[in-house]
Amino acid sequence: MSMKNGTICTYCGKRMTMHPSGICSQCRRLSCTKPCKVCGQTGRNLYDGVCTSCRTKAKTQRAKTFYPKAIEQVRQTLTLLELLDKGLSFGNAASISGMSKTAAYIQMSDVHLKKKRVF
Repeated sequence: MSMKNGTICTYCGKRMTMHPSGICSQCRRLSCTKPCKVCGQTGRNLYDGVCTSCRTKAKTQRAKTFYPKAIEQVRQTLTLLELLDKGLSFGNAASISGMSKTAAYIQMSDVHLKKKRVF
């Protein structure tokens, strides 16, 4: 049974539709025909209603919240390195820089400071 008063689907151009959006029922099931919840644009692949470009923007904005903590950790590591360079022990350098002795040792193992052999 064909539709007489409908229009051709604006997405696929194959089927008739009477939907106000101009998209047939088959194409409305596709994620790329639904609007993004953030930007409202259609024609993009969605995951949980959010397009890939909006998800990327959200990830970078979320990453910016971790920058101050990372900067503080780098400053602690730098302070620890400077104190160790002056000749202090791990325990003394760690207490001055505000870390435990174990945390200071782990921090130094993360920095990968190892003695190199000279032949």
